[in-house]
Amino acid sequence: MDGKKENIKTLCYDSTLNKILVFHGVDEVRNLTIIDPETKKVQTLKIKAPSKQRMLGDVIFSLNKTSFILSHIYNEDININTIDTKTGEITKVELPEEWKKRTIQRVIKANSKYLAICYKDKKIVNMALMDDEGNIVEDKILTNNENDFVIDPYLITDIGNDEFAIVGNYRSEISSRFILGMFVAKIGRTQLKYIKYIEFKKISNFYNYLPDKKKDKVERQKSVNYVTLYHHVINMNGSLVVSAEFFYPTYKTFNNSNGDPAFNGYQYTHAVVLGFNVSGEKEFEHCIPIHLGYKALRVNQKLARYMVDGAVKLGYFSSDKVYSFSLKDGKIEPDNSRQEVLAETEKEDKDNIPLCWYNNYYYQTMYNEQESAVYLIKFGIE
Repeated sequence: MDGKKENIKTLCYDSTLNKILVFHGVDEVRNLTIIDPETKKVQTLKIKAPSKQRMLGDVIFSLNKTSFILSHIYNEDININTIDTKTGEITKVELPEEWKKRTIQRVIKANSKYLAICYKDKKIVNMALMDDEGNIVEDKILTNNENDFVIDPYLITDIGNDEFAIVGNYRSEISSRFILGMFVAKIGRTQLKYIKYIEFKKISNFYNYLPDKKKDKVERQKSVNYVTLYHHVINMNGSLVVSAEFFYPTYKTFNNSNGDPAFNGYQYTHAVVLGFNVSGEKEFEHCIPIHLGYKALRVNQKLARYMVDGAVKLGYFSSDKVYSFSLKDGKIEPDNSRQEVLAETEKEDKDNIPLCWYNNYYYQTMYNEQESAVYLIKFGIE
């Protein structure tokens, strides 16, 4: 990748291929670089947008081992494309006619067969499963009664045995920008098994990161204005481990002509880890403070999660330290917290580059100005 000529649009680890996907390029020309993290084998597909499609997309993942999905959603500009893994040829997925009345909010991967499309239709927010040819396999897979909360699906996880787990936020009404809490739903053979609502302020220690005076004020409020990032649900013998990170945007006013505040990064605060049994009853809840020495410039996952000997390991990097935790039998304990792991790297905290996790490994890009090149650096939490 030529650092001076190309921009990295997306960097992610694809669990279907067990490979890293780097989507990069300039103007209408795009490249998809596929990296095997074990063998370090690199394959690059040259991609060019069709003449009538200016914006290719910025979200990419493999649907199966023969095609990728590339999506771009901004207001009414919606493109969902498939990319052939051998030729790089792009084919636009045409949605059914009745979908023209719906507002698509998010296109995510359900499993190696289906896409999950989150959409808004009048006063309803729901999710549908679609194959790579645009066929709707199942619509309205989340069943909400008329008096239920308005849900905002964020992520879907294939948990095996024809079952999915869906997590996201919920609000009192569709026009409200304040979220009341999070929900977790379990779907079996497209039938809703349960949906549970968890109010943020009722989670133990949820506001502990705040000073006492501000904590009392926030706890008295009826809702909060958080930004949330949910992780894929972990299936532990039928029980579900649900986790999410919380942060908020910050702004800074500069001495300029208009004095308008400018975005100054996201302040990460904490993460929650919840456990639900087979029936959907909550078994445990934990809050993990996230101590970053910087404000993140983009939304991305800070907390790694991976399984080791029947336990869930969690951890995150902050400068030259790693904060590590172990979750077993519903209890969470610090594990070598504040361990020095990056002693030879720069001490300055910054978050100017994309990153992604797979298991306990952390990928980060680094630009070398002298060589005009971008390097992919791999770190790990043991």
